[in-house]
Amino acid sequence: MARHPDPAEHDPPDDELELLADVRAMLRESHPGGLLWMVSTVLLTVDPRAVDPFSPAGGEDFPDLDPGELAASFLAVDRVETTALLTVLAELVDDDMTT
Repeated sequence: MARHPDPAEHDPPDDELELLADVRAMLRESHPGGLLWMVSTVLLTVDPRAVDPFSPAGGEDFPDLDPGELAASFLAVDRVETTALLTVLAELVDDDMTT
């Protein structure tokens, strides 16, 4: 049986702790809507189709992160919460976002 790591074995930065705490709270809810909303919002921040060409920055302020890199960052942290995020990502990401 797979063993989940002891949270004390890995101390992520404070901003990661907040994300993991939010995901943990959403996993306790009886409906997945909160988690789906969170992941879809995060995906919007890495979807190049979401760049507003009429913004003053003209897309220059768009993060240099794609959905694959986002998934890799979640894979780097072996936690129940990141597994949940990856599961939702796998369902929401389409081929258009990864090409």
